[in-house]
Amino acid sequence: MGVVTAPIKAARGERRNVKITEILDVLLGMESKIFSLHRDMTGGEEGQHPMAHVSMTLVLIGSLPSMPGEDGALGRTKTAFEQRETLDLSFKDEEIFGLWVAALRALMSETEPVFFTKVAAPWNPVNASAIQSIRQKAPEDATCLELIRDAILLLLLSSFGTAMNIVWIICTAGAGTWWVTTLFGWYDCCYIIYGEGGYNATIDGPTWHMDKYDWANVAIQVVRGLLTYQCVFIVGPWRFTNLWHLTCSSRNSAPGLDLYGRSTDSVWFHIPEARRLKIILFLMGNIVFQICLQICACVYYSYALDKSAGGTITGLLFMLLSIGCAICGAVHQTNAEHDMHKQDPDKFPPNPVVHAIEKFQRQRNIKHARQSIAQEVEYMRSHRISMVDVGPDLPPPSGGYFDGSGNHVASRDVELHSRSAGESSILGRCGGTARSRVQEMRGDSGGSQSPRQQQVVSRKL
Repeated sequence: MGVVTAPIKAARGERRNVKITEILDVLLGMESKIFSLHRDMTGGEEGQHPMAHVSMTLVLIGSLPSMPGEDGALGRTKTAFEQRETLDLSFKDEEIFGLWVAALRALMSETEPVFFTKVAAPWNPVNASAIQSIRQKAPEDATCLELIRDAILLLLLSSFGTAMNIVWIICTAGAGTWWVTTLFGWYDCCYIIYGEGGYNATIDGPTWHMDKYDWANVAIQVVRGLLTYQCVFIVGPWRFTNLWHLTCSSRNSAPGLDLYGRSTDSVWFHIPEARRLKIILFLMGNIVFQICLQICACVYYSYALDKSAGGTITGLLFMLLSIGCAICGAVHQTNAEHDMHKQDPDKFPPNPVVHAIEKFQRQRNIKHARQSIAQEVEYMRSHRISMVDVGPDLPPPSGGYFDGSGNHVASRDVELHSRSAGESSILGRCGGTARSRVQEMRGDSGGSQSPRQQQVVSRKL
């Protein structure tokens, strides 16, 4: 159940759907706005008003102030969801009111509103937590280089930059699919007819016609070029900016300060300087090795040269180094942001990757626990415990029982043995009164029982 439906205009029969995740708080009784409204309309006093104990106000997300820089952006009018602040409810029946309060509190306790930091991606070339700081107006002492840097970053965050990134994604997906089909030899899966290759004599001289291997080389060259474009022009400006800010800039780069030395709540700028520099060096290594790979692709431009020893070794080496640096940088950044979240969960949002992994582990543990409980219940049902094997003599006051061979087991914590294959299941603590309880249920001092009576004794125990 994720939606609460409450009437807001009973006279006209209109209803409004309110999600549990939209509710920030529940105000009851004299704290609620609807109680104040009833009191003002009837002139009653706070301590004596009859509606106090059946009134509530749901404080919704719309009551939160707008994010800095969002007020009046582009003259946009707020939607009905953004305008919604509270939902006032009053009930005539105390029982229904109590059920509503119990249900709302139970659902809100099970619901954890989580606000994530976005994962770094080509369509989000700037760290998501730093976007708010970048869009702020530059200070008066900003240099020309800093203004140019801000203009480039804002261009990447604009609609034009988003459109260019979408085009890049489409081209990369198409060229990558083409290259993969040639890599595995699936030359006919796309219904592309490749020539046989070779020289043809013409009036202007011999002409070379490319075969399928030459087209496969074209595909991989296009993919390399697109990845180099992504490293240099999409994510490169943000990485160069941070490298300059942490090494050469005159601005203060202490934790909690943005590119201009202003205080900010961005989780990225709260990471310690040494750790940020380590992340940026890994990400810059991704750019450097990708450029080296592109240079090798220009040197070993043909299919034959690319498959030679020099082309294969250099291409594979720089490709692995580039991918390795990108992965190391992403892992270090994820861990750093998650550590900041653990230090102050109310200030810094969690990383979605770590949150998803932890949630998956919790769900798996819950599933395993439920399976274990179900198996234990099934085991207990299939192996009924019987006390028939207990000997006729009572155990000493210290506790214990007699096994099937007449041997006494003197233990305060005993295992109730099943009659089949000697299997056991620890059900609890059985003291010296276990024997007398069996005798009470039998009605005698140790006489024999029928199988039906044995099952009854087992169930009662």
